[in-house]
Amino acid sequence: MTSDPTRVSTGTQDDTLEACTSRIPKDATDGQRMIATTSCERDANARTSIDAVPGK
Repeated sequence: MTSDPTRVSTGTQDDTLEACTSRIPKDATDGQRMIATTSCERDANARTSIDAVPGK
């Protein structure tokens, strides 16, 4: 894990699905990749729902 201040944490408001999935390590197992991808998709769907709220 890195403490580089330019890295975006998973689930942050400005994170995109593409940015989230790009952080999945290339050497991740199939199971790890599946869980990480599902988490990224869940977070992206949550952000979409929040963005749809008027007056945000």
